[in-house]
Amino acid sequence: MVLIRGVEIWFPFQPYPCQVRYMESVIEALNGNNNALLESPTGTGKTLSMLCSVLAWRETQENPPRVLFASRTHSQLAQVLKEVPPRLNVTVSVLSSREQYCVHPTVSKYTPEFQFQECARKIKESNCVYHRGFKNAARPDSKQQHPSSDIEDFVNSCQSAGVCPYYTARKQALTSDLVLLPYNYLTDMNLRSRYHGIIKNSIVIFDEAHNIASFCEAGFSFLLPLTALDNYKQQSDQDGEELCEFLSEVADGGEGMLFRSIGDVNLPSEAPEGQLGEFLRNVLWVVEHKVQDRYHVMVADDNLTCVCLDPAVSLRTLSDICGRSILVTSGTISPLSSLVKELGVEFKVVLQNGHVIGRDQLAVQILSEGSDGEVLDASYKNRSTPAYLNSLGTTLINYFRVTPGSLLVFFPSYTVLSTARDHWHSGTVWQSLAKHKKLLVEPRAKDQLPETIEQFRAADTALFAVCRGKLSEGIDLPDVSSVIVIGIPFSYIGDELVKLKMEFLTKCGLSG
Repeated sequence: MVLIRGVEIWFPFQPYPCQVRYMESVIEALNGNNNALLESPTGTGKTLSMLCSVLAWRETQENPPRVLFASRTHSQLAQVLKEVPPRLNVTVSVLSSREQYCVHPTVSKYTPEFQFQECARKIKESNCVYHRGFKNAARPDSKQQHPSSDIEDFVNSCQSAGVCPYYTARKQALTSDLVLLPYNYLTDMNLRSRYHGIIKNSIVIFDEAHNIASFCEAGFSFLLPLTALDNYKQQSDQDGEELCEFLSEVADGGEGMLFRSIGDVNLPSEAPEGQLGEFLRNVLWVVEHKVQDRYHVMVADDNLTCVCLDPAVSLRTLSDICGRSILVTSGTISPLSSLVKELGVEFKVVLQNGHVIGRDQLAVQILSEGSDGEVLDASYKNRSTPAYLNSLGTTLINYFRVTPGSLLVFFPSYTVLSTARDHWHSGTVWQSLAKHKKLLVEPRAKDQLPETIEQFRAADTALFAVCRGKLSEGIDLPDVSSVIVIGIPFSYIGDELVKLKMEFLTKCGLSG
């Protein structure tokens, strides 16, 4: 046991000083019902430190609040579930999508967007044996009700019991001490409204939160396919005519009038269903909360799109709902000052932690020239030239030859990776690289990723991957001796959304 700020915290071993500092910051935030921004490098045990300290503090409360632990991917949540110490004796549930939980023999094979529609249809027709089993189940057995260490076991347990894992998880989350869930359950404006009862009066933890701002913006952006508007025009009567005319005018060059004039439109007496209904509810929400100036309305790819440019729109309203501490943590969230301004909520507790390893255990080098003297300029104008690719390939051959063990090579994008690989295949570079390491390339298809990871665990392997790709976070690769990052994965300056964001930050005095 470790005593920190009056709270006895069970920890599986003697904590490092950086872990003690981390847990002190967590307890400080919870004691004051304040938000915290906690940076601690990868490998410092921040997930375990967070779980042990938050759950220990929770047990000291007369009315212990629910803890919501959000991470970006399903694989990250599966890892977190395995890190929950059984000794803490808390009930745990995991919220996830139908893509992960559906066990219906046909619906489970659909793409996510069709899964939702087919699931709703089968439930309406009472045509899903697992949903009927869920409704009829008096009390699921304890193993099924609270998965202790493995999501797959939970799914199999539900399937064996003839109940739907998706709806079982939703029900058990209402009574669980700790709920693990993906970001979008908290950052998506439509999903959040469905889980209001779970979020209210809960401590919220965002793990691996270096992209929290972009998740908040994406979650509060919304769109209307123009085909959905056309379908409504054909099906609606005179009652919906004024709404159709208004939205058609907005889509035909009048984007600026959407939020400004929606209040003057006589809306149909019966609210539209489907995509149009959801779009309309979101528009009215923006107007009601007076955040129109945080949005940009545009028509792109046959969609009327409302782009949220301010993550504070999402995070402030989340803070209002949960009413307790929001703990934001990651290995890399610096510079903290600009992130605090952008997120728009007060963080009274801020930590920038050191590492558990010493400087003598880590070597960081910047290579500006190849082994042939060529400047390794990975800028857009130069990264596809034969001279650069040849020099980069020769440099990697030399590096592979003298570096023991397995390594990762990260490229800025799939396009850059494919260009380099194709060029090296056309000559002798790829063949020379393969003499020193077994070569693997990050697959674009998600279902091929587990096999690639399993192959990578073999000795002396080089895996070519992509920054911000499937392998860039949330996957444990313990035997990597070296990581090579080629270029810097800047956002594409010509992207319309990047331009809009830069203009918004400049207007708000947050640029630079």
